[in-house]
Amino acid sequence: MSEYLVLARKYRPQTFDDLIGQDVLVRTLRNACKHDRLHHAFMLFGVRGVGKTTTARIIAKSLNCVGQSVDDRIRMQPCVVCHNCRAIAEGRHIDVLEMDAASHTGVDDIRQLIENARYRPVAGRYKIYILDEVHMLSKNAFNGLLKTLEEPPEHVKFIFATTEIRKVPTTILSRCQRFDLRRISINLLIKLFEKVCHNEKIEAEFDALKLLARVADGSARDALSLLDQAIALNANLITLDDTRQMLGLIDRIRIYEMYQAIMAGKILDALNILSKLYENGADPVIIIQDLMEVTHIVTCIKIAPEAAVNNNLSEAEREQSIALAKVMRMSSLTMAWQMLAKGISEVQASSLPIAAVEMIIIRIAYSAELPEPLDLMRMMHDKKILPTDVTYETTKTQTHLPTYASSIPIETIDMPSNASSNIAVDDSRNDFDNLNYETSQCSKNVISDSSVADVHPDKKSLAYNPNKILDPMPVDFAGVVKLAFQRGETILGTTLVTNVHPVLVKPGRLKLRPQGSIDHHHVFKLLTQYLQCWTGKKWVIEISNEKGSPTMMEQNEAQLAAIQSEFAAYPLIAKVLKLFPGAEIDNMTDFITEILVERGAL
Repeated sequence: MSEYLVLARKYRPQTFDDLIGQDVLVRTLRNACKHDRLHHAFMLFGVRGVGKTTTARIIAKSLNCVGQSVDDRIRMQPCVVCHNCRAIAEGRHIDVLEMDAASHTGVDDIRQLIENARYRPVAGRYKIYILDEVHMLSKNAFNGLLKTLEEPPEHVKFIFATTEIRKVPTTILSRCQRFDLRRISINLLIKLFEKVCHNEKIEAEFDALKLLARVADGSARDALSLLDQAIALNANLITLDDTRQMLGLIDRIRIYEMYQAIMAGKILDALNILSKLYENGADPVIIIQDLMEVTHIVTCIKIAPEAAVNNNLSEAEREQSIALAKVMRMSSLTMAWQMLAKGISEVQASSLPIAAVEMIIIRIAYSAELPEPLDLMRMMHDKKILPTDVTYETTKTQTHLPTYASSIPIETIDMPSNASSNIAVDDSRNDFDNLNYETSQCSKNVISDSSVADVHPDKKSLAYNPNKILDPMPVDFAGVVKLAFQRGETILGTTLVTNVHPVLVKPGRLKLRPQGSIDHHHVFKLLTQYLQCWTGKKWVIEISNEKGSPTMMEQNEAQLAAIQSEFAAYPLIAKVLKLFPGAEIDNMTDFITEILVERGAL
């Protein structure tokens, strides 16, 4: 009685024509053989079961095949019948050495390989070394291989295979011709199944073969192993139900029903379906994985409806996915994906996996019912439910001020003379501190217009001109800042807003306390000259150590905080904040501002 040969070995490709899913690699190698331009080293990279070792053997056969002729040309297609081809296929050729790098990791193994490579082949045209899982070699072994790999003897070829290309040193990769073997598509695997079933005289349902191909995840070896198992389960007919039970998978339609119940907020229905699936032997981890797959499919179809045709789905699954994509919001889908992705680790780590799945379902169901913040704002606006009896101590101009004072257009500033908190700035944009002014040290506490020894502005531009239109004398510090911005001195105005505390402000006299690391002597000297030029009056600025008032930036932040607190006090806004735990009022957007204006709040 002959020993049974598994399908993965029985139907192992023997020629380039037998390789599936690797068209670029096959075309490249065939042309290289045809024009005698074969590299001396190949690096084959790909996931398990896509044909790395098989491709290496086919290359070895092409290099050493003698066929029926007596010429010495390299064959584009091995004949598979000559003694060299048969010996290589059976793994017994004297000139083709297959090594498992995982068990030959040391530098001594590489030293022996290099020593043997010096001798010419005995039976074939080339001496070929096939190193599988080459990334397992040690660092010293890689280094020992470099010289020989770069300039090998003319009769030696190296073929490396690996699943971890990032672990292979770049010095090795640069000396090899690299081929990335792709995952085999589901359609090609189904065709492979149909060919095998025909040869083995096995009947199989198409949906069962599609399920096996999907579970194989692009690996032909895994796919044939699964088919072998399915044939052993029922040699007469491979059915979808038997295949699903064999793989421990769940009825996809039940998964879609549960997903639809979850996203509709029908928690009891979803838990009932989960209970039945669990009683039938479904793995909690697989349940979460299937829900993630459904989420991914529905999201893809929502973004690109043509994905429904390209996906390898059954007709029932396609219809369910399209129906869900039409009614689901993108925010709900992304939220469900995040919860499922996080929840799968909870299920794996939990001592009660099914309980963890139930909690994940409950969380998603409750979250799916929550309205989006923007939708809620629109509902508030459309239903006209904002109160109108609250008056803010601010103006529309204040609400629309830009974030940074340095970017405020001069023509848009409309500041009342008695408001000292109408400029919004950010101390992270203190450009004035970064300027490298060369200033003289001043030991006096009073800076007047007479101390102008080292000032950068053009003296002609600051000189008093009786024909020039002068500005009125500012009556408060806000007026001084407003004047600086109106005159285009943005850096100076920003510095005054962020780093200066007004202590005393009178026409012609300022008493100020600087903060931070600004060169206040130069800043105040510059301000003195500007104020005299702009107003035509003499100004005196005194540096004080008194506390004074907060900076204008601090006053503005306090005012905005008060506005947000008052806005949060609305009953409906308070309800929104309660519905979204941890939510905060981050900014008064234009949408909210328009609502407040319509209600007379601004």
